[in-house]
Amino acid sequence: MARPAFRSGVRAIRRTVKECLLRGTATAARSGMCRELLKVGRRLWTFVRVPGVEPTDNAAERSIRPAMSGRKTGFGAQSGRGGNFVERMPAVRAGCRPRGVAVAKFVKNAVTARRNGRNAPSPLPNGNYAMAS
Repeated sequence: MARPAFRSGVRAIRRTVKECLLRGTATAARSGMCRELLKVGRRLWTFVRVPGVEPTDNAAERSIRPAMSGRKTGFGAQSGRGGNFVERMPAVRAGCRPRGVAVAKFVKNAVTARRNGRNAPSPLPNGNYAMAS
């Protein structure tokens, strides 16, 4: 399907989803979730506006699955700083690998930058830590 036709076809679906969420705000069991989804509504449809953005997070899920399995079977961290390291390294690896960036070199550059008072590089392809809205 051509992109313009796809974008046009999604308009009706977006309206329907928004209407359902608005109705859901009146339902006690779902009102909080519906309000939260309405707040980030535009971000839910990024895949429609931005070519190359997938509508699911399957690739991201697959990229961190080995790390999550390791955390479940490992002995955990013995300190808060260790916990931060264990928590963040899967994201660093997932950001570096598809771009062909060596993880060890990235970590070395990040540590060096911080020690010299500069911002550490981002492991994300676009160089931003914040999610685009």
